[in-house]
Amino acid sequence: MKIYDLNAIPEEMLATVGGKAKGLNQLLKFGFNVPGGFILVDAQTKEDCEKAYEYCLGKNMGKVAVRSSATIEDGANFSNAGQYETFLNVS
Repeated sequence: MKIYDLNAIPEEMLATVGGKAKGLNQLLKFGFNVPGGFILVDAQTKEDCEKAYEYCLGKNMGKVAVRSSATIEDGANFSNAGQYETFLNVS
């Protein structure tokens, strides 16, 4: 598992992080005011979730949104938007 701040996603990862993360990264690069955030890449275990929790606490972000941004959620011939749950104002 890897963790990247939204404004520090490596260029070579942008094709694989999903549309939401890529879009937020691009908005930041263009100078838009985007709340701080981070992404998890290849999180698979409970320990990965615990690391993400510790990372979030260390960044002192306050309340956050937790949502999926998988590359396979949407395609040219299908859409799975809304299939996965989104949690808002998680503290």
